[in-house]
Amino acid sequence: MFAFLLLAASHLTPMIRPTTTTSAVPSTCRHGRFFVGHRKFSSRCLKGLRRCAKSIPAKFQPDGESAGSSPGGSPQISSPAPKPAGLQGVVFGDSQISMVDAEGGTGLQYRGYAAATLASEARYEEVAYLLIHGQLPTVEELQGFSERLSEYYELREEVREVVRNLPKNANPMHVLRTGVSLEGVYMYGKSNSKLGRDANLQVQKNRAIAERMIALFPSILSTWYKAHYSEELPELSGDFGEFSAQFSVARKIVLSFGIQEPHAESILNKLLVLYAEHDLNASAFAARVTASTKADMYGSITTALSTLGGPLHGGALGNTLELLLSFASPDQAEEFIRSAIQRKEVIPGFGHRVYRRTGDPRSAMIFTWVKDMISRGDEKVGSRPRLLAIAERIEKVMFTEKGLRPNVDFYAALLLHFLNIPPPLFVTIFAMGRVAGWSAHTIEQQTANKIIRPVSNYIGPLNLPFTPLESRSST
Repeated sequence: MFAFLLLAASHLTPMIRPTTTTSAVPSTCRHGRFFVGHRKFSSRCLKGLRRCAKSIPAKFQPDGESAGSSPGGSPQISSPAPKPAGLQGVVFGDSQISMVDAEGGTGLQYRGYAAATLASEARYEEVAYLLIHGQLPTVEELQGFSERLSEYYELREEVREVVRNLPKNANPMHVLRTGVSLEGVYMYGKSNSKLGRDANLQVQKNRAIAERMIALFPSILSTWYKAHYSEELPELSGDFGEFSAQFSVARKIVLSFGIQEPHAESILNKLLVLYAEHDLNASAFAARVTASTKADMYGSITTALSTLGGPLHGGALGNTLELLLSFASPDQAEEFIRSAIQRKEVIPGFGHRVYRRTGDPRSAMIFTWVKDMISRGDEKVGSRPRLLAIAERIEKVMFTEKGLRPNVDFYAALLLHFLNIPPPLFVTIFAMGRVAGWSAHTIEQQTANKIIRPVSNYIGPLNLPFTPLESRSST
C-alpha cells in the first residue's frame, strides 16, 4: 500500500526535493514535509499534495518548462543556495551541556559553570560527574562515584588478554578503540536484557556505562603500554596522591606512564578538565549521530574515538610538537613559518572553527601552566625555555601575518612533552578527558531523540544511459 501511494504521488504532483538549506520547503507546505518524511506519509497527505504543490514558490520547484520536467521530459536539479562549508554556523539544536561564547565574553561553560574556574578549583572527577549527571556532586556522591570508578578500573580478563597482545607499534588510539569495543561485546547483552522501553532505565544504563568508560580509558592504555614498555618505566618515588586517596584519572596517567614531574597530577587534572567538553566539536557530533540511531553507548564512544584520532581534530597534537622540536632557535622558527605562509601551508596548532577572532581561551590557560613548569627552575628544565621562546615567536608571527591565534593543541603539545609523555599518546590524554563530554552528548541525544539525517545537494549527472558490461570501454 505504501509503495502504491508513493507511485501515485509521483504522477499527481512534482517530487518535492528540499536542499540542505533550512527553508527548502515553505513552512506552509505541511504536506510537503510529510511527503519528504515518508515515515509519516498517509492517504491524508496524498489528498493534499495536489493543493499544496501549486502553492510552492518557483524557487522551490525543479527547473524546467513545467514542474519536474525539462523540454525533453528529464527531471532537473534547481540551483542551490550557497551551503556553509563543514556545517559552519549551522545550529543543530538545543543543549544543556556546554556553551562556547567566543565573542560575548562568557567563554567556555560546562552546564553553567566557567570551565576556567572548574579547571583551577575542581577535580576532573567532579567535572565528569557534572557532565554525566547534570550537577556537581556532594561529598557523599563524589565518594560513591570514586568507589565505582575504582571498581570499574579493573579490566575483565578476556579484554585484558586481547589488549596486552595488541602489537607494540599499534596506534594507541586504535588500542583504546579496540578495548572499548571489546568491552561492549561482553557488556551489551547483559546491560540491555531488562531495559525494554523504559526511558529512565535507559538513562541510568547510559550513565553507568559512562562512568565505566571514565575508568576504563586509562586502564586500557596502561595495560597495553606496560605489556610492551614496562622496562622503560622509571621507579616513582614520593607522594603523588595530591587529591587524597580517591580515584583520580590524572594519578592513573602518572603511574601508568612513569611521569616524574613535580605536581604532575595537578597539572594533568587541569588539562583533563579543559579537555572534558567543547560543544558540538567533530567527535561529539559524531557520537550524537551514532546515538540518534539508538545504538548503544559503546558504539557512540567508539565513533567519537575514531573521529578524535583524525589529524584535523585531536591528532594535530603530535604534529604540533613535531613542528616545535624541528627548530633550534626562535629566529629559525620565524624564518620557516614566514616561508611556509608564503607557500600557503597549514601550520598545526593554529586556527579554530569557533574562535576565529578572539583566540582559544583554553590555550591561554595552558600557556600559563607551561610557564609555571619552567619557572620552578629545577634540574629538569633543560631546553624548556628555548622551546617556549620558539612557540611564542611562532605565535607572534602567525598573528601578525595571518591574524590567527593558537588553539588548544599548540601549548598543550608543549605541556605534554614537558611531562615526558610519548607523543603517540598525546591524543589518548585528550580522549581520557573528552569521554565525559561524549557521554553527556550521547545521554542527552537519546533522552529526546530524533535520528540525525540531513540531506545533500546532488550535483552529479542525471539519466545516464546504461551501457552493458561487455560494451564499456575505459576512459
